[in-house]
Amino acid sequence: LACNRLQEPPMHLLGLKNLRWAAVSNNPFITHYIQQRNNNNSNNEPALSVLQNAADLDNEDWPVLGQGAGGVTRKATYDGKDVAVKTYAGELTSDGSPLDEKIISRTAFHVCQQHPCLIQLLGETNNGALVMEFLDGYTALAGPPSMQTCSRDVYDASTKLTTAQVRTLLVGLSQVLEKLHANGICHGDFYAHNILIRLSADGIDVKLSDFGAAFFYDAASQYGSLVQRCEVRAFGVLIEEVVALASDGASPTLDKLKAVAATAAGTDAFTFAQIRASIEERA
Repeated sequence: LACNRLQEPPMHLLGLKNLRWAAVSNNPFITHYIQQRNNNNSNNEPALSVLQNAADLDNEDWPVLGQGAGGVTRKATYDGKDVAVKTYAGELTSDGSPLDEKIISRTAFHVCQQHPCLIQLLGETNNGALVMEFLDGYTALAGPPSMQTCSRDVYDASTKLTTAQVRTLLVGLSQVLEKLHANGICHGDFYAHNILIRLSADGIDVKLSDFGAAFFYDAASQYGSLVQRCEVRAFGVLIEEVVALASDGASPTLDKLKAVAATAAGTDAFTFAQIRASIEERA
């Protein structure tokens, strides 16, 4: 639904009981809200600093880590450390504006108070590219949906987690999404294939990535509650999927997480604040 000249929120669509993913960026009703938001100084996040002695980071000869409609991410070196540098494209995509993605990425980093489940932003280059931490050893939790699975991600059969790792992943992500939605930001593409993980003997490191479909919205509006409900259902899907990855057998913790997933799917009033509190409370 991004870039479709929608003057008003698509209430009927957003109100569908089984809707789990919807992106509405770059529509007039969203643009109008952003203008109001920007006029409210309390919502203006501080700009990232332009890194000093970083002209070399804008060099296009650095190796490419990933490329999509929204831009190109390259691996570079700054101040003796590996970093990731994302240069944003100027054209609209099916998800919206790459410039909006950049602004939302910066705002998310600010409102989530540099939460460890977000990729850490180090600054900007002279040309406006975002400089981020380089994620060494991370892999996507799952692959994107296939023609067979339609709207569900595809997990490698070898992907297994302990119950403790499942809980750590869900606690961290629920904290991030609670803060995002409290500040009128919807990720818009909350899938396992946009969640990066790094397993270790000590546990699991988790990063929520790809804000290409994200959008600002009026959290206090009628449509705003529907937007959050939609992403709550998407979170419920993730809970179901990662619980199925637990390799250490049945437990009260997993039973409780299944109950949270069921509530996320079937209760209209469930919010991310309630999800986070339910997951943090040990069974």
